[in-house]
Amino acid sequence: MRTHDISKDWAYFAHAPYIQPELDRLSKELRADTKLSEDDRESFVDKITYYYSEFNAIHPFREGNGRAIRTFLRLLAVKHGYDIEWAKMNAEENVHASEMALNGNTDEMGAMLDRITMKLDD
Repeated sequence: MRTHDISKDWAYFAHAPYIQPELDRLSKELRADTKLSEDDRESFVDKITYYYSEFNAIHPFREGNGRAIRTFLRLLAVKHGYDIEWAKMNAEENVHASEMALNGNTDEMGAMLDRITMKLDD
């Protein structure tokens, strides 16, 4: 867990003292969301978009946040009958979508995830 504030050219992430409380809040939300497996694909993508955007904004590590978040979300998706095919994601598209999401607009993140998320039994 990082102990210093960090930023990128296009983003300032959660202040270090807020990382754990925000992770606790988001984890509690995720645990309470017991119907992920029952969601239709559109609702599932909406929720994954939310979680990706929120975990990215928290950015709990100095390095490896993107890889860790994508691995976690793919495992979560598989558990609930979906797959997120990250190999189909364009890196520039992801950076731009992440930047937009940090500024409160998750439309591009949602469009990207909609394109790469598949129902496993399809």
